[in-house]
Amino acid sequence: MTEKHCYDADSLHRSGVLAYQKSDFVTALNLVLEAIKLDSNVPEYYNTFGVIMSEAGNDQGAIKSYRKAIELNSDYASAYCNLGNCLQKQSHYEESIEYYQQAINLTPDYADAYNGLAVGFYRLGNYNEAMKNCRKAIELKADHAQAYNTLAAVLEMLQRYDEAIECYDKTVEYAPDYAEAYCSRGILHLRHGRFAKGWDDYQWRLKTEKVKGTLLYGKPFWQGEDFQGKTLLVQSEQGFGDSMQFVRYLPMVKARGGKVVLAEKPELIDLLGNLEGVDDLVDIRQLADRGVGYDLYVPLLNLPAIFNTDMDTIPIRLPYLFANESKVDHWCKAIGEDGFKVGIVWAGDPIHTNDHNRSCRLKDFMSLAKLKNVNLFSLQKGSCVDQIKNWPSDIEPIEDIGQGFNDFSDTAAAIENMDLIISVDTSVIHLAGAMGKTAWLIIPYESDWRWMLDRQDSPWYPTVRIFRQKQHSGWEELFDRVADSLEDLIGSTTVI
Repeated sequence: MTEKHCYDADSLHRSGVLAYQKSDFVTALNLVLEAIKLDSNVPEYYNTFGVIMSEAGNDQGAIKSYRKAIELNSDYASAYCNLGNCLQKQSHYEESIEYYQQAINLTPDYADAYNGLAVGFYRLGNYNEAMKNCRKAIELKADHAQAYNTLAAVLEMLQRYDEAIECYDKTVEYAPDYAEAYCSRGILHLRHGRFAKGWDDYQWRLKTEKVKGTLLYGKPFWQGEDFQGKTLLVQSEQGFGDSMQFVRYLPMVKARGGKVVLAEKPELIDLLGNLEGVDDLVDIRQLADRGVGYDLYVPLLNLPAIFNTDMDTIPIRLPYLFANESKVDHWCKAIGEDGFKVGIVWAGDPIHTNDHNRSCRLKDFMSLAKLKNVNLFSLQKGSCVDQIKNWPSDIEPIEDIGQGFNDFSDTAAAIENMDLIISVDTSVIHLAGAMGKTAWLIIPYESDWRWMLDRQDSPWYPTVRIFRQKQHSGWEELFDRVADSLEDLIGSTTVI
């Protein structure tokens, strides 16, 4: 009986692997689970179950399965590596490094584990170690597309851009369908102002795991043709700032056709209620129940490519976003009229992949609060607001108004009452720029593509001035420059 069960379990396991290879995850999970029920002492079954669980989006279940595989076989290098992969997906980079290292100790020529190790060090900002492990992975496996992709990302952070492009080229040479690599290469071209190449590669984002599951199918994609007599659905994608930056194209879209419907995030509905070029504004959640009728479809970030945008043709008619007048009056009373009013934001969404670089701390603004006649107002949302509790009592207090915002229409009304906005790279800087308000952006050494390279101004937002870190990590020197500029500004007769 035991031999029969072992044979049956092994057959079930093999069938589960075949189902997984066909992307039939439900069948694969059921088959491998049945194998485990028949024989619960085979580490390979748990490792396979973990791989399928992770692919199906259940990382917690996958982690448990990998740990069980390791419990049954402490020398199981593949399980250690897979566990490291899963921990990285949950941003547990330090812990992942331990498991990759264990996999390498067991299997010294394990190229995938070296690449995983490189990703962990990259995410922790240790670029030298990341590069060393990338090169080791490539030494062990010359066509390791993922290692080339990781190496390209590391080289970008070190601002070795030409080498990074070469690595992205290698990545797609060895993996012609590697959507993330094309997308990253496109972003690098955009950062350099090579818009034609950039937009072309950037279309690959639609095939990345992060984006493709959010898109609609079943209706033709709009390519820029006239659409008189038809309805075009423009779908918001990615973050709030992306929406604010690219809704500027909608009047150009409207000029080519019939009805334009914009599906947006609920937090932006009130702000965008009177947006030019939009006939109907709907909550993006309505798309799930197919309650919106349309003939053609386009993701919002396709529009720059459709309109062949280059550095000279960026639509910059400002303002194109406006605050509600009644809310402006409300926040005027709450804010008051005394002093030079500066709205500040020091942190972005912590789930953003580059948030550990782009966000600073509230205490970094301390030198600004010490300037005479400067009043700081927090426009910050989220858990980072708690930093206000630790603001020194002997320094001019910060007025926390951000916690009173219900959505971005409140943020816009508060911005309208400010003399200046100073923010890290968040949606607030996009909103201020789209409103044509004076704003200062503080960004890390390696910043988002849209702020270009070595510029103090933005081709997207002419009223935004850029302050950049001069090296990785550390905001002190940058804030010294901001404080000096702010002191000059409030001493002058005209806000510039």
